Amino acid sequence: MGFRDLHLFSLSMLARQGWRLILNPNSLCAQVLRAKYFPSGDILSMTEKPRISYSWRSIVRGVQALKDGLIWRVGDGTQINIWSDPWLTFGVTRRPITPRGQVVLLKVCELVDPFTGEWDSDLVKDIFWEQDAKHILAIPLKQGMEDSLAWHFESKGKFSVKSAYHVLLDNRELLKRKQGESSTTTNRDTSLMWNHIWKLIPAHQK
Repeated sequence: MGFRDLHLFSLSMLARQGWRLILNPNSLCAQVLRAKYFPSGDILSMTEKPRISYSWRSIVRGVQALKDGLIWRVGDGTQINIWSDPWLTFGVTRRPITPRGQVVLLKVCELVDPFTGEWDSDLVKDIFWEQDAKHILAIPLKQGMEDSLAWHFESKGKFSVKSAYHVLLDNRELLKRKQGESSTTTNRDTSLMWNHIWKLIPAHQK
């Protein structure tokens, strides 16, 4: 089936359990877990805490893996945090690249003109860099519909273990490359520093 890394495959399977909890928040299982572990109802904000059960710890790790591939599909924009939630269809993080700065707006719905129900294009262009603004204004709004979570790496938005596995694999390889580049840069800087110090030492002391 193409699953060569058992650990990543296990995480993908656990991510599927998290996906089921999101899709069926009113199921008996979801209600029991919510009452005990995430009473706020926001399963994506869960973190590992001391003395939690092995089973629940596993689900939490699965949910963390699930977050790597989730995207919010905009309905009325009331549930989506502009700055911290993934809701744009471009980029690795699927979040705005524009720094928040002193902007007080928090929810996507605050970027919508309340009279027309369409994006407030002037406001969007004032707040965001051109690349962000272009993508935001291209998102169709669905007033009267709730925002919904989807799996970004499938055209129909449905989660699949195979897709999740490859997302986790790609993310791990990307992290390795970044760590390698960081290590190379550090070694190069260290070498340049010692070369500079060596040049400062008088020739008769070398």
